[in-house]
Amino acid sequence: MDNDEIDLIVSLCDYLLVLIEDLNCFVQMDDKLKKSYKNNFTQIDIKKLLDFCLNIYKTRQNFEKDKKPYVSIKSNYDITMPTFICSNEKNLKQVIVNLLSNGYKFTNAGELSLETKCKTRDNKNFLEISVRDTGTGISKEELKFLFQPFHVLQRNQIYNPNGSGLGLLIISDLLKELETEIKIKSEINQGSIFSFELEIGNYIELIF
Repeated sequence: MDNDEIDLIVSLCDYLLVLIEDLNCFVQMDDKLKKSYKNNFTQIDIKKLLDFCLNIYKTRQNFEKDKKPYVSIKSNYDITMPTFICSNEKNLKQVIVNLLSNGYKFTNAGELSLETKCKTRDNKNFLEISVRDTGTGISKEELKFLFQPFHVLQRNQIYNPNGSGLGLLIISDLLKELETEIKIKSEINQGSIFSFELEIGNYIELIF
């Protein structure tokens, strides 16, 4: 077994753990069962976390190169992005992996990109994290139903017929616990952008 095969096994095992977390998260969606995620905020090496998530799909694409058309999978990080941020690492990783999973499944040409941008608003600093794809896109009509549980979009019936219809609902719920929300821009046959912002404090001092 060569190193590439070992890397693939490790990446897919990590992805399987994320899927298990999805199911666990759905079970805990009832307010009575939710924990105080704020208590689980820790210092995170954000570039390391982003690269980990992206590498799952770079490795997966290499494994599926004979089954799926080539898609350029890349990153575009703001050069002023802090080294560390304070957040819930498990939830943040789960959100990003799920967003990349959606982009990967529905993109058969062009690119899938994980991007960050530092912003300042009302004297507060934010890190915007975006997943951009050039895939099938979502119609304005279907955007209305994105966060309804068990609703399967028309594109899912073609590209992901075994989907549960819970992915984006879980993402939305996790982001609420991270004190933010998902934003979506999409156009049929042009692609989609899923993004959210995290308040990160004084990131300029954290760069060094």
